[in-house]
Amino acid sequence: MNRETVPRVRAERMNTSHRDSSQRLLDFARQLRVDQSKAERILWSRLRNRQFLDLKCRRQHPVEGYVVDFLCVEANLIIELDGDQHYEGNAERRDERRDAKLVSLGLNIVRIPTLCVVRDVNLVLRWIEDVIVDNALLRPRPSPRPSPGVPGEGVKTPSPQPSPGVPGEGDGRRFDLR
Repeated sequence: MNRETVPRVRAERMNTSHRDSSQRLLDFARQLRVDQSKAERILWSRLRNRQFLDLKCRRQHPVEGYVVDFLCVEANLIIELDGDQHYEGNAERRDERRDAKLVSLGLNIVRIPTLCVVRDVNLVLRWIEDVIVDNALLRPRPSPRPSPGVPGEGVKTPSPQPSPGVPGEGDGRRFDLR
């Protein structure tokens, strides 16, 4: 991936009020990290350590009572890999309810069949990049704060208020490659 195509962003503190910290869920997330599928290992090898668009990604991360496969904080983006179990019985309906809850928190969700990742991870990464860029999911990097005690700096100005409709502020969306 060419990092020059997307503006660099700095990790901003994510609103963690929806982060689930129950011990049982944390233990489950840890176990999922150990028991990764082949597709999860492949994608994680390309997302970890800010290798993809300089985004900080987390894997098997608890959010609002669910464990999401991957979370890219700066883009408020969840990447879910859907294996065969997501197409059996009531699974699609459960996924829709789960996604609706996560979208209501302002998170964006990308659903990708695991077979696509295994066959061509580069194509999947290009598609995720297109979703991020085309939908302006990255917020611009904020200006650095002035240094205290330096003459001419440190003048307090009112903080800009977030405008309605800014991605990640309650208007999450779902993107589906299925």
